Amino acid sequence: RRLAFGIRAIDGLHLLAEPDMSLIAFSSDVVSPFHLVDEMKARGWYVQPQLGLHGLKANVHLSITPASLGHVDTFLADLAASVRAARDQVHGPMVGAIRDMVAGGGAAAFASVDGGSLGSLLAAAGIDPQNLPDRMADIHAMMNALPPDVANAALVEFLNSLYTPTA
Repeated sequence: RRLAFGIRAIDGLHLLAEPDMSLIAFSSDVVSPFHLVDEMKARGWYVQPQLGLHGLKANVHLSITPASLGHVDTFLADLAASVRAARDQVHGPMVGAIRDMVAGGGAAAFASVDGGSLGSLLAAAGIDPQNLPDRMADIHAMMNALPPDVANAALVEFLNSLYTPTA
């Protein structure tokens, strides 16, 4: 309850729903949730980005455990600082290009995601798929711009490539 109350008190954040148990999801209309996740990571916190799906906006997802109780105040202070830091951050040009392509009906170009296609997309954005950056906001935003079935297929393909032996 303290965490939910604290999130609601941070200017620019809002809960997606009132939490019943140990899961909190929140978003923002003033900062990218993906940049917010990067800022929290830089402060030593792992918070999970969630792509937008079925009418829900991209958001941040927290799983709360009893061990979380002693860290609420520090977490909220770092979250408020992260919101301030994320306010002026913008996504790279590849994110806008993908959004424009999808909006213009070009999503069919991604309809047959297969081996290497996500790697090609990352490479086109100037990202080495074998050496991902510490800040993942642009990658998350690119995935969020794709149609959900294409994003899911790309994620499966990418995760499989991480855990498939090369020799």
